[in-house]
Amino acid sequence: MKKVDYIVVGLGIAGIAFCEKLVAENKTFVVFDSGERNATSVAAGTINPTVLKRFTAVWNVEEFLPQAKLFFKQVEQRMGVSFSHETYFYRIFNSAEEQNDWMVASDKQKLAPYFSSEIVPNENPQLIAPFGLGSVTEGVKVNTPLLVAAYKKYLQQQGFLKETPFQYDDLTTTGEAHLYGEIKASNLVFAEGVGALQNPYYQTNWLLSRKGQYMVFKAPNLKLDEILKGPHFLIPQGNDLYKIGATLDREDQTSMPTEKAKQELIEATKKMIHCPFEVVSQSVGFRPTTKDRRPILGPLPTLSKAFVLNGLGTRGIMGAATLANILYQHIEYGEAIPKEMDIQRTLKKPFPGRTERKN
Repeated sequence: MKKVDYIVVGLGIAGIAFCEKLVAENKTFVVFDSGERNATSVAAGTINPTVLKRFTAVWNVEEFLPQAKLFFKQVEQRMGVSFSHETYFYRIFNSAEEQNDWMVASDKQKLAPYFSSEIVPNENPQLIAPFGLGSVTEGVKVNTPLLVAAYKKYLQQQGFLKETPFQYDDLTTTGEAHLYGEIKASNLVFAEGVGALQNPYYQTNWLLSRKGQYMVFKAPNLKLDEILKGPHFLIPQGNDLYKIGATLDREDQTSMPTEKAKQELIEATKKMIHCPFEVVSQSVGFRPTTKDRRPILGPLPTLSKAFVLNGLGTRGIMGAATLANILYQHIEYGEAIPKEMDIQRTLKKPFPGRTERKN
């Protein structure tokens, strides 16, 4: 029987961040991942320290942002692959009132490190921005498909990855360890994203699945290098290709792209650029979020030595490294999890999930 310190279920950004922490701490582990495309694989991969709809700072940005930058650089150096770079974001203003609101916000202590107080004039004739733009510094662009592919390759080379769905019915516990096939693990971490909705140890109220759709279009005349925020984010992909999105659907949970979302993204594109464009592709992802839009971390109440790292939502790329470290410190050293992200805030009593099965 193979003995390891951890079994990790899921290899989106949450799973990758936790695995990276285990590597740094010289822990042994095995990862189970179904190989299906997760939210991280189709995400825009943007780390924006601000909420450009309301001109506010992202929750916990002071801790999340520096840790995210350090995390990605460390992974790049160890793997010899470059998949991130710092960038600016530009918010298109729709009125003089928005210009004024921006300048007021840029004077606030929490936003001053990120908002430039100057209004940037639009110099791109193909861009619709008569009131100019506001620039956001300290942003990062992450090539998430490259990150996931590189990390999977690394885990495969190390013999850490099992590319198969985790079968919950095959899990047993001795109280001191988890037994799964030929693996004996001291701890178990579920980081499945929306896949956790099929996890029988979860409460039904923990996670919400939010369907988001992106569209890639080709516009040879646009000649744009910057990330823009209008009705949606518009992100240059190279070779005259641009990605716009994401839409938000709380009801439709099918995995197929929809014509409704495509039309929404086409109309959003027309509000941002003058030049003709051709739709190339459309993609779908499901973001794991929570009712209060805060992550859930901590021990499962009905399965000993099993833990949750989930609900990262739209800011998962930024927060994953910090959240993985918080959970690790809790598991190994008993450090308290901040209340706003502790799983305890979500628990119903009595707990309706499955209880552990012992040998």
